[in-house]
Amino acid sequence: MAIQVLQVEPSEIIKFSGPFTEVVSADLKLTNPSEDQVAFKVKTTAPRRYAVRPNSGVLNAGETVTVAVMRQPFEFDPAERVRHKFMIQTVKLEPGMTLENVWTKADPSTFMDTRLKVQFDDHPPSNRSSISDEEYHRVLTENEKLSKEVVALQSEGNELRQLLAKATKAIEKQLPKGVALICHEKINIFIVLFLMLLAFGGGIILSDTMLSSLEPAD
Repeated sequence: MAIQVLQVEPSEIIKFSGPFTEVVSADLKLTNPSEDQVAFKVKTTAPRRYAVRPNSGVLNAGETVTVAVMRQPFEFDPAERVRHKFMIQTVKLEPGMTLENVWTKADPSTFMDTRLKVQFDDHPPSNRSSISDEEYHRVLTENEKLSKEVVALQSEGNELRQLLAKATKAIEKQLPKGVALICHEKINIFIVLFLMLLAFGGGIILSDTMLSSLEPAD
C-alpha cells in the first residue's frame, strides 16, 4: 500500500454533533498537493446509514474538494460503542485512465487510503466557537449599544405622544362649543393646525406656550 498523497482533514476521526433526531452532517476536506491527477472514492462500513456527496471524483494538482457526509436520523445511545468507519481510497490517474476505469486498470499496490473512525457528540457545538473572541465581544458590544438605542427611541416616542396629547387638549379648549377634533397620533401636529386654521379662518389663537412646545418634524 502506497503512502497517501492527499491531505485529508480531519485525518483520524470524523465527528457528528447531535441532536440525531434529524439528518446531521460532517465535512471532509480533501486536498491534492501533488502535481498529478488523483482519483478518490469514499467507503464506509455502514453504507445504509450514511450518504456521501461527492462519494468519488478526480482532483487535479493543487485542487481541493469538500465532501459532505450525512448521517441518517437514529436513536442515540451514549453507552453504545461506535464501530462505524470511513476510508478515503485514492490512486494516481495515469495516462489513458478515467474515473470509471482507474480502479480496475491501476495496480492495486499503488492504491492509497486514509481510515477514519466515527464519533458522535450529543451536545451541539456553541455558536461562539465559529467566531474569534474579538469578534464575539464586538458583537456583544454592538448588541448592547443597539439595545440602549431602542430604549432611548421608545422613551422619545413616549415623550412625543405626551406632547401631542397636551397640544391637542390645548387646541380643543379654543374650539367653538360643540366642535369635536379627531386627531390620530401618527398625524403630524402641524398638518392638524393648518387644517384647523383653514376651517376657522384663522380664528384660533395659539398661545406662546403652545408655539414654543412645538418643533418642526424631520
